[in-house]
Parts: sequence; structure tokens; C-alpha cells
Amino acid sequence: MNEPIIADTKPIILELDAGDYWWRSCGMSKKQPFCNGAHKKTDFKPTKLTLDKKQKVALCACKYSKNAPFCDGTHKHLTTEKVLMTTATSQPQSITNQGKTNRLKSFLARLLRKSPFMPNR
Repeated sequence: MNEPIIADTKPIILELDAGDYWWRSCGMSKKQPFCNGAHKKTDFKPTKLTLDKKQKVALCACKYSKNAPFCDGTHKHLTTEKVLMTTATSQPQSITNQGKTNRLKSFLARLLRKSPFMPNR
């Protein structure tokens, strides 16, 4: 597996307590965005996130952020092909069909909002 699995096309916003967390870069974890060890047979490594105090964070779910583990908006620029190929061809046991359906619905809704053919609401 060379490409990460896109877990979602929007950030995962959480309020986290102070402490250490392990963000998953492969997208295979059932506990998105955190590591559960599902990457063990891949070249992906978890990224340690240390918070000194309780705070709200936006963690990357597309797995392509240049500022991992934080979202940098890269999900807005992923191509339809990249999202569909990553979701359709990478089917680890940890990703459910319901999760894939929700990601696809989210991506298509965002795509339609940007379409010049859709009337303004």
C-alpha cells in the first residue's frame, strides 16, 4: 500500500485533553483519526501529537495534509479520481461500507456546491 486511504474529505474536529495521541497516516484505523495498529503491514508510521492543555483541534482525515496531523485544507483540492480510487480500491477490514458511503456523499455534496451548473441557494 503506497497511498493512504482517504478516511474522509473533511477534517475531524475534536476537543482533546492534554496528553499524547497517535494520529494515523494510513487511514486504515477503525478509530479515526487515531492509530489502532492497522498499519503494521504497511510502510506508514503514526505521528505523535502532544497537547500541553485541553484544546479544540482539526485533524486531517484525507491523509494528504502537509501539516499532519492537522488539517491544512488539502482535502479541498483532491481530485474526484483520487478520492474514488483510494476509497474503491483500498478496502481494509477496518473501513465499513457505511463509512465509504458517507465519505462519497460528503465529497459529492461538496463537488456539487462548487459546480457552475448548480443554481445558488
